[in-house]
Amino acid sequence: MSDWEEIRRLAADFQKAQSAGVANKLSERNCIEIVTKLIQLKLIDVIYTNDGKEYLTNDQLVREIKDELYVAGGRIGVVDLAKTTNVEFSQIEYVVEKICKEEDDCYFILGQIVTSTYLDNMATEINETLQQRGMVNITKLSNVDLPLDFVRKHVIARLGSIIEGFKDDMDENTIVTPSYIARNRAKVRGILSAITMPTSCSALASRFGIQERLFMSLADELIKTKRVPGVLSGRSAMNANYVPHSFAKSQNAWIESFYSSNGYLEYSAISRLGIGDPKGYLKKKYMDEKLVFLGSCVLGPPAVDQVKSALDNAMVTGSWIDLVPNMPSILSQSDEDELVQLLIKDKPNNLVLGSTTVLSMPLVEKVRADIEATMEARAKEDVDNGVIAKLIIESRGVNIDDDDKMDKKDERRKKAAGGKAGGGAQGRETKTKSTKKKGGKRKDDDWGDSDDEKKPTKGKGGNKKDLEFMSLDDLKATLESMSILADIPEEVYVELAQYLLPGLTSKYREVAMSMYQATLTKSMHNKRKTHSELQEEVNSLYTSFRLYEKGLKEIKNDANKENLAKHLLKTTASQILDSILLYVAEESMIKVPEAKELSASERQNLIKELPSDIAEPAMKLNKAVAGKSADDFLKTLEEESLNVCDVMLKKQDKKKDKQILFNHKIELLDKLGSCEDPALGLHLAALILFQHFTGNIIHASGKFVPTILSFVQEQLTLEQNQLLSNHQQLVVKQLKEKDSDLEGELEECLSNLKQMITNLKKNKEKNEE
Repeated sequence: MSDWEEIRRLAADFQKAQSAGVANKLSERNCIEIVTKLIQLKLIDVIYTNDGKEYLTNDQLVREIKDELYVAGGRIGVVDLAKTTNVEFSQIEYVVEKICKEEDDCYFILGQIVTSTYLDNMATEINETLQQRGMVNITKLSNVDLPLDFVRKHVIARLGSIIEGFKDDMDENTIVTPSYIARNRAKVRGILSAITMPTSCSALASRFGIQERLFMSLADELIKTKRVPGVLSGRSAMNANYVPHSFAKSQNAWIESFYSSNGYLEYSAISRLGIGDPKGYLKKKYMDEKLVFLGSCVLGPPAVDQVKSALDNAMVTGSWIDLVPNMPSILSQSDEDELVQLLIKDKPNNLVLGSTTVLSMPLVEKVRADIEATMEARAKEDVDNGVIAKLIIESRGVNIDDDDKMDKKDERRKKAAGGKAGGGAQGRETKTKSTKKKGGKRKDDDWGDSDDEKKPTKGKGGNKKDLEFMSLDDLKATLESMSILADIPEEVYVELAQYLLPGLTSKYREVAMSMYQATLTKSMHNKRKTHSELQEEVNSLYTSFRLYEKGLKEIKNDANKENLAKHLLKTTASQILDSILLYVAEESMIKVPEAKELSASERQNLIKELPSDIAEPAMKLNKAVAGKSADDFLKTLEEESLNVCDVMLKKQDKKKDKQILFNHKIELLDKLGSCEDPALGLHLAALILFQHFTGNIIHASGKFVPTILSFVQEQLTLEQNQLLSNHQQLVVKQLKEKDSDLEGELEECLSNLKQMITNLKKNKEKNEE
């Protein structure tokens, strides 16, 4: 037999000896050697102690844990086990959890192992305490430091077996004995039987040492079984009173007599009888009757029907009624208000004013109609006197007919986006930018809104003034003069006026603005510029500006180019912006200066008064006009024209541009041919020469003539330059010295200048041929 087989045999014998407890059959030394080899070969599994001097098997550890648990009485902590067995804590915890899983009577709770034996002993101790006291509360057990739910579960499981008692239905943590309940029942029976006057249950329970909840439960049980004569008023011991039958009999007699005679009962009177909860008592006593419970009293059906009948009669006849005379006199102001609200809850066709005065809606509508009948005359007077126009100007941007304007603006947008028939060079440039409202429309200034009242809003110029039909005092005086409202309480006139005024004001605005719109349309028919005219004018100026800006690019000197650009912005660009601003100002009903050309300050102030959605892009255009770059203005105009006034700019058309340049040159030549002023002739000649040599036009005043002549002199002959220089010197000399002797010489120079321009045209035509 090999050593390996011998070790296996010895190991088997050793394990059998270990299990049987007779390991001493082998010598200690052999055991140590064999076990050491077996452990090294992982053929056996042992657990070392903390000091490493001893080891034991899993089965042995389980036996030692159970022994320690038995010695500890069925409950021991894992920490204590680790100290006792001298084994690592984690190993002990692992074995304990395994034991609790395998055995049903073991529980691992809060680092402790608890057995059914311990729980049985605990239940026995609880039972001893229960039998002595008659009641035990689990939460107050000081000697049990286990979780409440765990303890409750196992205590309840032992009720009727180890524990001779039962769980209280009102408190699951309380255990009582039948004898305890019987003793307290007898005590409560004796207490209630001896009482002759209404007494607080809370005071009785406190005096005789009975729990309030138990006292109420037993008292209610005794009353229901008619073991004690009396009633409980109130639903808890804090406010409940016990009323003996003899006393309750006299109470009932008085309550029933008073109720049958008057149809109502006051809570204060019920309280004086010794009833702590009057409302609860009456609900229980008269549960079959439809009582109306108010703040200080309760009304029976007869009293309620009397008030309801008077109200119904007023509603049927379309009049008004003050319900106070029909109500019991004992009602307080709050009771009256509450009763009225209850009665009109299912009657929406009425109006309550002055808390107890009810007006039928047909009556209110008749009053409203009578007042509205006077609106047209008042509106005509305000329109004729200019009151409405003044308010519109001061409010800066009031909408008159928002829907109509929006429809027209949508129609213009569609036409502009669609372009002319056939497209091509004459078509509009299609843009999808900007779909917001323009032309001065303010969504918060619509006087034609159907709401009763709009709060005044702050415009750009301050608080907006509202169009007023009449003041509150005037409306109150009008209501007081109406015969259908005669004898109505004084405070009702004020409340009715407050109720009607918002709707009347809104209606008057509609009538007045409609009348003003009709008058305005008629008077401004020939005054206001149409959108198509604006679009044509802006596009014409835009095309000219674009061609002028193209001509500026021919100037190489930056200083000269900047000065010419400023002149172009000050003239043509300002003209474009003025046309746009005057149009949107009229659209927004803003008062504008009579002059067609606006100064810089007038333009700035006008933009500030425009609605914000128009003012922002308009301000961008204004800044571009005040700038130094014609190209920047051109880009800004192309980006913002839709946002300001819905103008769609035309695309560049080279054929049309060529025709415009040709017509411009012909116009200059015609003017030069008929010109008799030497200074103007020199100006026209300079513009013609610039276009002749560059093919572009330029917008320049007389002070820029030297700049243009210096630009074209390289293209001219010496003789031509001499002619222009002489003419320029003579013009300057005449303007400075006012010398009339130069007129003949200037006429000759002007004639030579015209001849030179004509020859340039002929030479160009000949070269082209």
